[in-house]
Amino acid sequence: MKKTFKVLFYLKKSRTEKERRFPIYSRLTVDGKRVEWNTQRMCTIEQWSTQSCRVSGTSKEAKAINAWLEQLNAKLYEAQRELLASGKEVTAKAIRSLYNGEPVDDTPTHTVLEVYQYHNDQFATLVGKEFAKGTLKKYKTAYKSIEEFIKHQYKINDLPIDQLNHQFITEYEYYLKTVKNIQHNTAMGMIKKLKKIVRQCVANDWLMKDPFMAYKVKTRETNRAY
Repeated sequence: MKKTFKVLFYLKKSRTEKERRFPIYSRLTVDGKRVEWNTQRMCTIEQWSTQSCRVSGTSKEAKAINAWLEQLNAKLYEAQRELLASGKEVTAKAIRSLYNGEPVDDTPTHTVLEVYQYHNDQFATLVGKEFAKGTLKKYKTAYKSIEEFIKHQYKINDLPIDQLNHQFITEYEYYLKTVKNIQHNTAMGMIKKLKKIVRQCVANDWLMKDPFMAYKVKTRETNRAY
């Protein structure tokens, strides 16, 4: 699942505003959560451009400060990419820690919707080659049901993958049959798709234990009238 990521530089003015030069602060925001810190650079109100978030003018000092801010901006994006590549949770605090050379939690943290969306994105590239468009539509519907279930059951937008356990599966089944009023076999079809996602997580060592080991996906025979 994609996360919002934004870097902003601004002039932090004092309450009295008696000083002529003020510190330039960096604000890093990831999914609405942010951290701020002093860049150790100073600027006057007259020199600062609120539109470009940089020092205006062509003076030697202005060029030096802007070059420093561009370098800082690039390093923050580089830290974000490094966290993504290593499978670690991308947070504002983690990015700042990595930039400052501080230790970051080494435990990879993935979420249920993130890995489900990752599967669907890969599946979509194979539509027409290995899979049918209708099957992708079913996976998208199943993804939507998981998303709604997490909001309904846990009152949050997503869930860490290590919390996907046997209880999650049984409560998801109950939710599909009661809240969504879905037939048994249709519900089993959605759970079977979740089982495929879980197996991939176990194979990638994102889950230490397969929660489906104690759960059987059972469909019922249906008698169709000819």
